[in-house]
Amino acid sequence: MPPTVCIPYAIAVLPTFRLSAIFVVFVGAYWPVFLNTAAGAQALDGRHRDSARVLEVRGVEYLWRIVLPAALPHVFSGMAVALALSFILLTVAELFGANAGLGRFVQYYADYADYPRMVAGILYTGLVTFVSMELLERLRRRLLFWVR
Repeated sequence: MPPTVCIPYAIAVLPTFRLSAIFVVFVGAYWPVFLNTAAGAQALDGRHRDSARVLEVRGVEYLWRIVLPAALPHVFSGMAVALALSFILLTVAELFGANAGLGRFVQYYADYADYPRMVAGILYTGLVTFVSMELLERLRRRLLFWVR
């Protein structure tokens, strides 16, 4: 089920708009990160598993030293998808019932046919999303120096 379908229900059920927006963004961002993390853990090379078994690396140490570093590229891929999806969901949620925010800004000026300001709001939203994605990419490059 697409997370955007949850927006009207979350607004109706949850006590505040802020809480419903947080819920919808969380639901939308959780699955890309979770599924990519699981895929990254599953994609661990058998040689690494065998080496850990020979060295008797087990439990939390196995997860921390073997699985997590191998899965991190997948985790960051999921985070990139989740970040972009979060901006989309937040903007759509603001179209439904917010009193402030970029989505509300765009909707307000679209309702009054002030298209230059509406387009400015859309471009600003794109700029904020682009800067956020670039910061995440820089963090990924810094933390995952072994992946090129």
